[in-house]
Amino acid sequence: MNRVKVQAALTWRPVLALTILAFSTFVSLSTYWRVVRAGGNDHQTGDWLINYSAGFIRRGFIGEILRFAYPDDLLVATAILQMTLWLLFVAFVVYRLRKDEWSSTSILLWCGPAAVPFAGWDPQGGLRKEIIAFLALAVMSLAADRVGRARMLLVSASCVIWAVSLLSWEATVVLLPTLLILCRRAFGDDRKQWRIAGTSILVVSAAAVGASLAAPGGTRAAAGICDDLLSRGFDKQICDGSIRWLGYDLQYGYDYTIGFMPQNLYFVPLAALALLPVCWLGRFCERRWWWPAQIAVILSLSLIAADYGRWIHMAAIATAFLALGRTEGRSEPPAGLVVVYLLGWGVQHALFGTATTPVWRGGWMTFVQHYLP
Repeated sequence: MNRVKVQAALTWRPVLALTILAFSTFVSLSTYWRVVRAGGNDHQTGDWLINYSAGFIRRGFIGEILRFAYPDDLLVATAILQMTLWLLFVAFVVYRLRKDEWSSTSILLWCGPAAVPFAGWDPQGGLRKEIIAFLALAVMSLAADRVGRARMLLVSASCVIWAVSLLSWEATVVLLPTLLILCRRAFGDDRKQWRIAGTSILVVSAAAVGASLAAPGGTRAAAGICDDLLSRGFDKQICDGSIRWLGYDLQYGYDYTIGFMPQNLYFVPLAALALLPVCWLGRFCERRWWWPAQIAVILSLSLIAADYGRWIHMAAIATAFLALGRTEGRSEPPAGLVVVYLLGWGVQHALFGTATTPVWRGGWMTFVQHYLP
């Protein structure tokens, strides 16, 4: 009988995980492609189009590369890059799930509504610039499975991707603790190599964030970028989101975000749900300060920006990375709980207007309700 149960688990768990990942990825990419065909939008597209046409500013690196490489097909090239980066990350997640033998706990970590499927359950919150940082974390985690030159190449590649992430969106620096921990694991007992790599990551991070703080942008830079995009045929609405926000400072972001109180407190139970899989990770939190510290750093973004769902999403992904290789004392949740957890709730990427009940908005149920006839 036990053998039958084991075989059944090895069948339903990968089927469930792959179905959720495939379906949410399809929804994310297909929905966004319709946005692209309509000319893009102000946040999901506009943020990636910030460039150096008005001089060096924060968040402009990836947009400048795209503007230089694909001046005549900028919108399509940007969309293809976004989708490619996300597909690479999803492929990495499938690799990790297979490596973990499709354990229920790993499925909870990677396939929960606030983790990878978040991009599909709320398509407007997916394909944002944090996916560059996710890819840097993924490459660094792969280094732990390699030795010698292959390991060094992966660590170097991760550092380069990390630098691109920071120069494209400086807020991804909140994931720095996770990157450093993954780097430490990659080098194991080789303390000399770890110190060199860790110091390099810290120097790169300080330089990139420092450069961003030194060139925050402003209304003049935002106007220059907008004029450049309008000259390339984009509609003016492309400038109404992330590009316009270049003209605002941290104080404005804080005042704007606090203005949602107390509605934004509705995201607190969602954050708790997103981090619930930690309950099955045994000694994951015991005498380890780095996980709560990492979560606190990420969620501190809630003080200056209203994309609460995205910060919860980033916290869920960081938790999944930090749990890699932590099998001591790990337990397996009941099958029924896994299904209910994966399909029973969702989280929207931000709170806007007078919405007061975002707790159940999201997940596959929202897709069925709003997208299927």
